[in-house]
Amino acid sequence: MTSTTALDTAAAAVQACADLAGGQWDQVEDSLLPEAAVAIARIRAYADAALVEVAEQLEATGAADKLGWATTKDFLTHLLGGHKGTGATYLRVAKQTADLPHVREAMAAGEVSLAQASVIGSNVAKLPHVDDLRAAAAGKLLELAVGEQRDATDLDHDITDVIHDLDPDGTLLAWDTEKDKAERSAHRARFLTFTRTSSAATRSRATAPPRTPSSSKPPSCRWPLPWSPSPAPAAANPTPRSGATPRPASGSATGVPTPTAATTAAIPASPAPASSTPSSKPPAASKPPTHYPTPTAPPPGSPSPHRSTR
Repeated sequence: MTSTTALDTAAAAVQACADLAGGQWDQVEDSLLPEAAVAIARIRAYADAALVEVAEQLEATGAADKLGWATTKDFLTHLLGGHKGTGATYLRVAKQTADLPHVREAMAAGEVSLAQASVIGSNVAKLPHVDDLRAAAAGKLLELAVGEQRDATDLDHDITDVIHDLDPDGTLLAWDTEKDKAERSAHRARFLTFTRTSSAATRSRATAPPRTPSSSKPPSCRWPLPWSPSPAPAAANPTPRSGATPRPASGSATGVPTPTAATTAAIPASPAPASSTPSSKPPAASKPPTHYPTPTAPPPGSPSPHRSTR
């Protein structure tokens, strides 16, 4: 369909719908009203199918962005005048049914509504990524929607029975679950964890691998320390033991050289004078505290020491 043909067809459909909306339905026979409702519902299904196709092209080309809209879904929500997220429904159905050609054909034929197509696409998208399983599930749900006239709520409940018929042993579902567990285990092996938050978001956290005792090394310092630790210098003249004679130091502060072994051999040793007191004195005994008598008042009639007797 060329651009001119598409616009002409849309304009003609708008005119026809305008005639339907302005018609005098109160003059229609009661027996014909159900048929009129079926025809108008089919028109709505056609319009929704066409809008899904247009929404897909708007998202692919970014035509709404060129007009100044932030996203395509905002543009569609504004056109439809619905609640926030109304435009996102058309984009979601377009994405989920892109690989389900039979569902698109049923929408184009007016046999499946937008709500039914949304339930089919969302449930099939939750299945394992097996093409045969997804195609068979979409076909079963499509048969229920068209052949048995199941609405969107019924289709949402029938998905359990459909999956049980297609995979009675649960082999494919178990394989997909085990694959998900294997992926999570691989992430844990890389020290990467994923946590589900209350807002249905995913929070990731990466941690460094733990050090083993054999490979642990002290942290290296790239910059020199402001001080260099060194051992304390030995005492120049250590304190002598009790009863021992202090030994002279290796040198003196006045610059007098210390005699060597050759010079000390020629000098006769003088006997050390006997000391009557040991080198270490016992600690002095503490004196008892001095107590002064408490002053008492003089007896009556005696002269006061502070009063003159003159």
